[in-house]
Amino acid sequence: SSGAAFNPGRIFGPAIFSGEWKYVYLYWLGEFLGAACAGLLVNNMHRFGVEASKKKEISAKEIIDKTLHQKELKDAVASSNEDGATQNALHG
Repeated sequence: SSGAAFNPGRIFGPAIFSGEWKYVYLYWLGEFLGAACAGLLVNNMHRFGVEASKKKEISAKEIIDKTLHQKELKDAVASSNEDGATQNALHG
């Protein structure tokens, strides 16, 4: 086994107990450099012709309002169908 790990925490524990700190900094440095590179790439993707998603974010309130509105419409349709069936039975 090489002793390598992708998770810096998997190196930190053994380094504490063994006292071997020779290359531990590379695992921490790699995490920070990787995050910095990813951040720069994401923030500059438009320069490479990649467009951001055009999806509209919907708040929880909008979802609830839409759901309640749909329920009100269903109730209104059901109510009108019941009224129509009652009137047809009375007049038909």
